[in-house]
Amino acid sequence: MPPWSRRQFLRAGVGAGLALAAPELWAHRRRTKKVIWLWMDGGMCQAHTWDPKPAHKLGCQVKSIDTSVPGIQVSEMLPLCAAQMAHLNLLRSVSHGLAHHDLATRLMHGEEPLSPMTEAAPVGTILSSGLGARGFPLPPHVSMGGPTLRESRVFGDDYCPFLVGGGMTPIPNLRRNVDSQRDASRAALLLEQNREWDATRQQAEVQRVGSAYVKSEELMSTTLLKAFDYSAEPAELRKEYGEGFGQHCLVARRLVEAGCPFVEIGLKGWQRHGFYNSTYERLVAVLDQGLGTLIKDLAGKGLLSDTVVVCATEFGKPPQSKADSNDYWTGSFSVVLAGGYLRGGTVLGDTGPDGMGGKPPIPVKDLLATIYCACGLDWEMEYRTESLRKKPVALGGKPLIDLF
Repeated sequence: MPPWSRRQFLRAGVGAGLALAAPELWAHRRRTKKVIWLWMDGGMCQAHTWDPKPAHKLGCQVKSIDTSVPGIQVSEMLPLCAAQMAHLNLLRSVSHGLAHHDLATRLMHGEEPLSPMTEAAPVGTILSSGLGARGFPLPPHVSMGGPTLRESRVFGDDYCPFLVGGGMTPIPNLRRNVDSQRDASRAALLLEQNREWDATRQQAEVQRVGSAYVKSEELMSTTLLKAFDYSAEPAELRKEYGEGFGQHCLVARRLVEAGCPFVEIGLKGWQRHGFYNSTYERLVAVLDQGLGTLIKDLAGKGLLSDTVVVCATEFGKPPQSKADSNDYWTGSFSVVLAGGYLRGGTVLGDTGPDGMGGKPPIPVKDLLATIYCACGLDWEMEYRTESLRKKPVALGGKPLIDLF
């Protein structure tokens, strides 16, 4: 019998249970610490980004360009990302079949959208809880323009998304409108009144008010708040990242460098139907500048091996369609993963010359399991919802072993 290669051995391990047959994957659980999640809100067209189809019958005009990895091509509108291809993994055949923005968004964030009463926690809550250090003064789950998801408190209030804005003042109301001593006296009176009320009623909301005050005091006094001040970065680097979305990517890098375990950044506008040059060229250019510079920056600072980067969308779009159509490609669209213990420079899935194939289809649950594995977390872990139902964090999926 011929000896097995490492890849053959790992493939065989899927059927027998990855935790036992693939110890290399299981060993990762002690190391990776952070996640940056880039969300392309509205449905990113893969033919104009990660899976170009220049000969498509619908008339896609976007050409392919070579990347830093021989044999892998992406859209000509992604030159910066093409240069970082050695760090990127392209999943070109992600599939779920949900042609609905809200339902698909929830599924891609780890919820089961067709079961609205499951009380499932979104992936950001689970990852920030699993990766975050106790006592960390900054919010462990930061969202800058990310989608609105149901909040689950089964992991604690601290791990619900903390919404921040852009610009130089992303967190409002950080300054007191009275001196610190008077502010402390006000807070003490409020907390004492709440304790008297809660002593006879045991209301969870009262406890949350007290906890929120303590956290707000920590936030206002911590020196780690400077992580939001991207003006401290060299002007040349700020220019490389660009404005808006790029600034958010730079803040995300500063946050994970400071120890924040999960940061999500949204880039809106992909919901437009049809290929509008002024819209898609601008969006793809913004994505390329932000993501390409982020990967380069993380790698240059030695942070990429400790940080998993995800670039995802709710579903794909055809290369070109009528402006009034609702063409959602849910059977084969692209997601990008990088960092952590992912190998980089890999493509999974082949969508054929017209983008319709999607072989083999990659279920969302396997994508989620891969992300948990790349972060060093147990992808088979279960948790109990508020109604005490058991829920698997990765919805029962298995990691894509070819990415490790």
